[in-house]
Amino acid sequence: MTLCDADPVRWREVVLLMAGQLANSKQKFMVWRLLEALVYGPPDAGAAPDDPRLARALYAGLAVQESALWKPDTPQDKTKLENIRLWLKEIVAHGHLDPVDRAAAGRVLGALGDDRPGVCDLNIQWVTVPAGEFLMGSTEEQVARAEREAEEAGYSPLYKDELPQHEVVLPAYKISKYPVTNAQY
Repeated sequence: MTLCDADPVRWREVVLLMAGQLANSKQKFMVWRLLEALVYGPPDAGAAPDDPRLARALYAGLAVQESALWKPDTPQDKTKLENIRLWLKEIVAHGHLDPVDRAAAGRVLGALGDDRPGVCDLNIQWVTVPAGEFLMGSTEEQVARAEREAEEAGYSPLYKDELPQHEVVLPAYKISKYPVTNAQY
């Protein structure tokens, strides 16, 4: 894991390809060994944002997803899967990794069972967005630039309805802390 920890981005696809190969082989137990090597225990309280185990946990979660390893064969494999779930929860709950990887971790976590309050249940947690002002729309210059770029790319410009830019004042409102699922709706 030393090489993976030193340059996790470089090793991402290697790990995922290896997991896929092992999951489809006659030695399926080896993929569980790989997952254990990636995530060998539950997260420590307050893992540092640069902890290399965060990337390894994401790769383990993606390997579970890509190899459809949702139902472990043994109690030991169930523990490994639970450790992966706990690490993914750490990533999502504390904003570790970049947004794209954090979203991927959230999708796998949702499939494994995200037990944070308000995520997969009807006890939605609401946060208040304070009242305030913001600029809506675009300036003439922004629309002109967007239209040029759209025409150069072969798209028809659709920016005229963004004029004029104007100030909007919104009252305070509440929004769900987490995305609302279809089931919650």
